[in-house]
Amino acid sequence: MLSERILIVEDEPVVALDLQHTLEEMGHEVVSISECFEEAIESVINFNPSLVMMDIHLQGKIDGIEACSAIYHGWKIPVVFLTAYVDEKTVNRAAASRPFGYLMKPYHAKELYAALQVARSRHDSEAALARSEERLSIALEASELGIWEWESAIDNIKGDIQFERLCGGLLIPQNTKMESMLEAIHIEDRARVQSAFQRAGFFHVHFRAQRHTGNYAWIELYGNRRDRFDGSNVIVGAMRDISIRKDIENKLRQASVVYSTIAEGIMILDAGGRITSVNPAFRNLTGYELADIEGRIPEEFLIVRQENDPDYTSVAKTPNGTWSNEGICKCHDGRVFNALQQICVVRDDDGNAIQFVHTISDLSAIRATEKQLVYLAYHDSLTKLPNRRMFMDRLKHAMVAADRSQHYSALLFIDLDDFKTLNDTLGHDMGDLLLEEVARRLSAGVRECDTVARLGGDEFMVMLEQLGPDREQAIHYAERVARKLIARLDQEYQLGVHDYRCTPSVGATLFRGSEQNAEELIKQADIAMYQSKRGGRNQLSLFDPKMQQSVIKRASIEAELQRALERHELRLHYQVQVDVWRQAIGAEALLRWHHPSMGSVPPSDFIPIAEETGLILPIGHWVLKTACQQIQAWQASPKTAHLVLAVNVSVKQIRQKNFCSSLLGLIERFQIPPSLLKLEITESLLLDDVEETIKTMLELNRVGIRFSMDDFGAGYSSLQYLRRLPLEQLKIDRSFIQDLENSSSDRTIVRTIITMAQSLNIDVIAEGVETEAQRELLQSKGCIHYQGFLFGKPVDIEQFNRLLS
Repeated sequence: MLSERILIVEDEPVVALDLQHTLEEMGHEVVSISECFEEAIESVINFNPSLVMMDIHLQGKIDGIEACSAIYHGWKIPVVFLTAYVDEKTVNRAAASRPFGYLMKPYHAKELYAALQVARSRHDSEAALARSEERLSIALEASELGIWEWESAIDNIKGDIQFERLCGGLLIPQNTKMESMLEAIHIEDRARVQSAFQRAGFFHVHFRAQRHTGNYAWIELYGNRRDRFDGSNVIVGAMRDISIRKDIENKLRQASVVYSTIAEGIMILDAGGRITSVNPAFRNLTGYELADIEGRIPEEFLIVRQENDPDYTSVAKTPNGTWSNEGICKCHDGRVFNALQQICVVRDDDGNAIQFVHTISDLSAIRATEKQLVYLAYHDSLTKLPNRRMFMDRLKHAMVAADRSQHYSALLFIDLDDFKTLNDTLGHDMGDLLLEEVARRLSAGVRECDTVARLGGDEFMVMLEQLGPDREQAIHYAERVARKLIARLDQEYQLGVHDYRCTPSVGATLFRGSEQNAEELIKQADIAMYQSKRGGRNQLSLFDPKMQQSVIKRASIEAELQRALERHELRLHYQVQVDVWRQAIGAEALLRWHHPSMGSVPPSDFIPIAEETGLILPIGHWVLKTACQQIQAWQASPKTAHLVLAVNVSVKQIRQKNFCSSLLGLIERFQIPPSLLKLEITESLLLDDVEETIKTMLELNRVGIRFSMDDFGAGYSSLQYLRRLPLEQLKIDRSFIQDLENSSSDRTIVRTIITMAQSLNIDVIAEGVETEAQRELLQSKGCIHYQGFLFGKPVDIEQFNRLLS
């Protein structure tokens, strides 16, 4: 028996001394004798005994049972009770404090000996068990395993701290039934887990359990199901969260797929830079099999080393452990290709290089694409001619060369006439065929030193270089080449199954050196081309500085016209319309523009610009609104309430989708009789989209709005459409009135128009009547309504109202 260091806690000195004597005879050491709880605690602290002999009855408020609990829980020192108390209550209290022995007074030495032996044996066993449990707990915690247990008899799941820690955010609540735990398992995994729980013996299963945040964690669960003699069973097992491991496994699988399927060739090299593995793409790129190159350094057979390329050791010494550059690779069959190569270092936990990943990418396709992109950047993809960018480069070089040689060069700006019509009628594919053929004809019609380019759309540019130092000779040569090209382009084209003719409008300008910049030269040729358009097309115009002045004036008018409405610079003037008795029956509203610096701008200068730019739409709406306001104002007086106001509307206006609703809205807003508004249209309205125009006119005519055909006889007239249009009036163009007294042809035309109108039950009015003789001739031929200076000039509303009064 081992010698103990014993503390005696006894409030009777005689008993304590006797016990000390007996223990010392047994070979034990008595370190101290205490009579109360406080002394006992002090002795435990001071002497650190290995065992305590405790009387239940002690001096003070705390007895031996409470002292036993305090000592064992505080210092894990075994306590043996030595007492005379044998009542049931005391014994039960003592048992609850977990003593290591209970010895009755008086005792025999053998009983004391046995009690000490049992106490020591139990204490050693419990200590060993505690150490074992501690080691197990540490091991389980290190392995992140949580221990759990389920008993079928009570259908209760419980576990250790790690289990509770794992399940605190997963399989909650704890200490509950199996069904509750299964409900937290993903629906796709639940049946498999339930099946594992029902099998006898060992099982191992992975499943997903829902966290309190709503997402799922992967759980690995081990278990062993045992049957008991009473028919119940128990499952004991372990579990851990393997979400991180699953994530790593997924990433490894993804990396494996990438490694096997990526288009780049990958070499895995050891720390010495020797190949250990290659992916399938590497074999496809180079033709080398792993068996042929394993253990070799890439530079020995594959990579053509450049002067500044680092070796693997140098890459490993860099902070980020990577290197990338373009290089050259030699394939197994001798083929050579440009490659983008990249080296990445794989390091261990200590930062030492243990592997290298060397990737190569074939740049052949990229280089071919780059070459194609460069080509496309300077060439037109359809015609393969130089585009605007390349043309500008060549033009600037030609200007520099002309500075040295002092020779003239010429630019020809070529635009195809009515190309949009071709696209709209035959389709864009036919338009493309035409552009390709035009490019071929132009290229064939100039020298090799000249440049033919497509600027875009149907616009081409030809640059004729080295035309000599004499300006007149250069002009003569440029005109000769331009007319030759016009003749080539004027020949018939075969576009699929279609025979087609196309004419060009050409503008030319000369230059010598860098007196003007490139953009200015192109602008001059463009201006000259538009002069050809205005001159009838299919012709050549040479740039004249006067053309540019005209363009500048036009641009100024366009810019100022943009702001004319905002500045209230537009006005309506009114010219009276009378009957055969010279009584006013209405008026025509005529638009006038008085600019603060340009003065009165003629309608012939700004109306065409408004048409081309689309400004005619807001201006036209303002005119109609102002006209409706004036009709409303006239309703206030019996003298003017009957007057019909004629307003000119453009083709663009009447083809607006909301034209009808907008105009009817104005009539409703100003509460005017629709029959007092007359819209004057021109014959050009009948050149395109006739059916939609007729539909619009009929819709407006149904509510009472009148229509008059302006400038009748001066343009295209179709009796078929005249019959279908809801016209109330034809206005004979002033060109037939001016020489009516002297020209029998004009008189015949006027008589024919009046006769035709009468047969169609349409009224006639003549404009531009300036003499009494003209009026009498018109009246004699049946025209009884007139407009012109003979009756009144266009004036503002104040003067017009005075004229009426």
